[in-house]
Amino acid sequence: MIKTTLNNFGKIKVLSFIFTIILVLFYDDLPKRTLVLVPHVDNFAQETTDQVVGGNSEFEWLDKDQLKWSCTFKNQYAYPYCNISLAWSKRPFRQIDFSPYNHVKLDLEYTGAAKFLRVFIRNAYHDPKNLDPLQSGKFNNITKYAASFKEPVLIYFDELRVSDWWIDDFQVPPEHVSPDVSATIALGIDIPHPAPLGNHEFHLRSLTAIGDYFSKEILYFSIIIFWSILLLGEIIVKYINLQKKSRSYSKILSQMSEQSALYKEKAETDKLTEILNREGLEQIVEKLKEQGLLQQYAIIVLDIDYFKRINDKYGHAVGDDVLRELALIISSCMRSYDIFARWGGEEFVILFHCLDDSHLLTFAEKIRKAVESATLIKGKKSLITASLGVAKINNPPNFNSTFKMADEALYAAKGAGRNRVMIYQK
Repeated sequence: MIKTTLNNFGKIKVLSFIFTIILVLFYDDLPKRTLVLVPHVDNFAQETTDQVVGGNSEFEWLDKDQLKWSCTFKNQYAYPYCNISLAWSKRPFRQIDFSPYNHVKLDLEYTGAAKFLRVFIRNAYHDPKNLDPLQSGKFNNITKYAASFKEPVLIYFDELRVSDWWIDDFQVPPEHVSPDVSATIALGIDIPHPAPLGNHEFHLRSLTAIGDYFSKEILYFSIIIFWSILLLGEIIVKYINLQKKSRSYSKILSQMSEQSALYKEKAETDKLTEILNREGLEQIVEKLKEQGLLQQYAIIVLDIDYFKRINDKYGHAVGDDVLRELALIISSCMRSYDIFARWGGEEFVILFHCLDDSHLLTFAEKIRKAVESATLIKGKKSLITASLGVAKINNPPNFNSTFKMADEALYAAKGAGRNRVMIYQK
């Protein structure tokens, strides 16, 4: 079950990685949130000219249904003006929150001598001295080159500015002077001062608010959260799996320890050293292979340096004492799931349970130093050392071939001067 879950995690990570790359690379091509404002049957257009302040500029509808109009600027007023404000409904004016959008797309045809056109967005602002929302609405605006309107223009809300005259006229406090499109009631078009005198024609073909369903910041944050949860989930599942395997291994290794004790009881031990003999070791190797655990071990072959000299100099009785003392010293370095046996003569074999190859040299050196520092011949000052050859059992496991590798490493250690550890290198 857990293995299946881990496999599913792998598939999910691959698919998620592909999906993440697609989102990041093609973010700008994702479907957009849109709101069509023109053409719309409920729109209400209100025109304004300088005639209200004594000027003589003129506004004329060329085709009101198609939103075509003209402004003729005349010089009777010092600052001639003529504009149109397009509200989303008739009075009371409907408010639209543009916050979920980041710009409007404006398709406007203009004919005239003006170098600049101004687009303004009126946002609801209550002023007790002015009851006309279109007059008191916050004047968010931006000025664009008239030539840029030859094709649809994008008006980004973060580029809007609030006019100083509006702030001064309505004595707006500092906390309300920033652009705001959260309660828009109209969008307007005019020519900023100084407007060229003469006729100017306009045709508003379409107006659409456009925005992303989610920002890049939200996208990246969501990706980080998603991958954090996914990887954390994988870690948790792997941890549970590791715990389960650990319990299983502990149980099997405990059984192997019991089995090892049973083999000893059946006299499959070396009579001199009271550790496993060659036959007992081979029995355990077969059991480990059946359990599928043999590949978790490494073989360490240990040989006493110049053991023949000890027998020749002190006699075989002392040599036997050395073998018994050596077996006790090495046994004290073993863990419950390591296996130690006398292979024959002065040669010993250790099956070292090792899931991390970096532990091999450390363990073998620990044994070598323990032998080197021990007094194995009582009352004598003779230094006894050992050489060790190490090889990791591969998968599929083969004890005999790995033993040969360890044996080759042992002879390499002896050839290099003895009293050292050599790990088999392919």
